[in-house]
Amino acid sequence: MRSLIRLTFPLARHYCNRSIPYKTDATHSGVNLTETTPSYRVDQSSALTDTSVKHSVFNEQRVRVQLRQLGDGSVDLVKDDETGIARIVLNNPSKGNALSGKMMVDFSDVIDDLEVWEHGKGFILHGNEESDHFCSGGDLSVLCGLDKPEAGGMMCLFMQSTLGRLRHLPLISVAHVHGQAVGGGAELSTACDFRLWTETTQLQFKQAMLGLSPGWGGGSRLVRLVGPQKALQLLAGCRTVTATEALEMGLADDVLPSSSDSVQHAVEWLSQYTRASVDIVNGIKELVLAASHLPLDKALKVEREIFTSRWCSPEHVEKFKNVLEKLQK
Repeated sequence: MRSLIRLTFPLARHYCNRSIPYKTDATHSGVNLTETTPSYRVDQSSALTDTSVKHSVFNEQRVRVQLRQLGDGSVDLVKDDETGIARIVLNNPSKGNALSGKMMVDFSDVIDDLEVWEHGKGFILHGNEESDHFCSGGDLSVLCGLDKPEAGGMMCLFMQSTLGRLRHLPLISVAHVHGQAVGGGAELSTACDFRLWTETTQLQFKQAMLGLSPGWGGGSRLVRLVGPQKALQLLAGCRTVTATEALEMGLADDVLPSSSDSVQHAVEWLSQYTRASVDIVNGIKELVLAASHLPLDKALKVEREIFTSRWCSPEHVEKFKNVLEKLQK
């Protein structure tokens, strides 16, 4: 199987400012994505194709209605306009912060909010700290209601869309991986720009133990993070990774002390990258996104456009003036 998607990403901030339609003939688990859809609603650059099954149209609104009926819990958003740093909190502590269908829809709604947050510079993704899990994956007790391949494929597309939109937010993102990150929880951690672990964190891609492989995009992102050999070891071997090993293989960017203040420590860690204005932080994130997804010539064009749009801005003029005054003293 191979991807048939050919998708050119606009500047990341345009995801929240306008709807840019695209079409694709990719299929996945019986889903034919021929419906014109706003690009910020669906990111399917890693979609799989299976031409042996009957095609149907992915109707996101219908999937949202179906998922919202599955289970409890919530995904909550806490925004701080002063610092520009938000927190996305996975709230299902009695089930290890596992994602129910309702929580998947909540997650999508949270991204909607962040896409239009004027003060946003970054966010922390973390689990409810009453649980010893960052996230234990999907809530199997309710997701077993998706008892057909087409239903599983729809859920897969929905989560790939949500996490794709998360990755392409013009905000610097950090997954604060505390406690256990299992299955889909391990996948969630790969969707952020940075991963901060605690000393006691353990991560395991255990989908193979359930007769599955990753489906929320975490497998593909893992390969890009640690390389194909290590990814195979983790995915096929279901090996548990400790914080020390995660640092060595590039799966963790830093290890924080395990404490009741670990989320605040993560916020402080992120703040070192959010000191510039919202416009500059967003622009730098857009540049990195373009360089990560586009051919070099197109990435350079995006970089030039971002640079030019900030040149002679009031902020630029003021900063230059301050530097020149210091040099003249």
